Amino acid sequence: RIVQSAQGGEYRMCWSAGRFFSQHMPEDFTVDFGALMVMGPGPFNQSRTCISGQVCEWHGLTGFGLQNGDRVMIMDECGRFRIPQYNYMHDEDIIPRFPAHGKSTDATQNGTSFRWGDVVTVAYITSQGGAYRLCWASRLFAGHGAEHFRIDAGTFFLVGPAPLYQHRTCVAGQICEWQGLSGHFLADGDVIMVLDT
Repeated sequence: RIVQSAQGGEYRMCWSAGRFFSQHMPEDFTVDFGALMVMGPGPFNQSRTCISGQVCEWHGLTGFGLQNGDRVMIMDECGRFRIPQYNYMHDEDIIPRFPAHGKSTDATQNGTSFRWGDVVTVAYITSQGGAYRLCWASRLFAGHGAEHFRIDAGTFFLVGPAPLYQHRTCVAGQICEWQGLSGHFLADGDVIMVLDT
């Protein structure tokens, strides 16, 4: 079995007699015998941006045959499946501190709108800033594990500090000033508040 990974769209199915032709070139397949509809996103270079510390919601994923209930999972690599015997901390290639392990809620608006997090349940994205992958799965498989999110629809940019273990030291009674906060798409005007927890 071969996992189909073409972008969503309508394709033609073309036949060739294997015992008479090499079957290496498109011109060897001259008999058009029907259509193959591939449900999924397309093109594969779509990109979206969200901000760490916030609920993330975006609209306008394009493709063919998209449906409500489809999902997108934010991952480092689409379709990657890590198993415990190889000493990984998680059984899936998830991004730490992402609501629902990176899986969006069910798509709405005919499979084009996605959301992570919820203000009511105080579920915000608090992952480190970076560039991740938008991994798509049909509603038929979206309730399953990360291995079903095989289709890489594009890049997901998360604005925020990275890494999340940066440390600084200040002296009580003195002005506290430092430089060099690293992250992804940080900008003038960003603000830091120091809290106990």
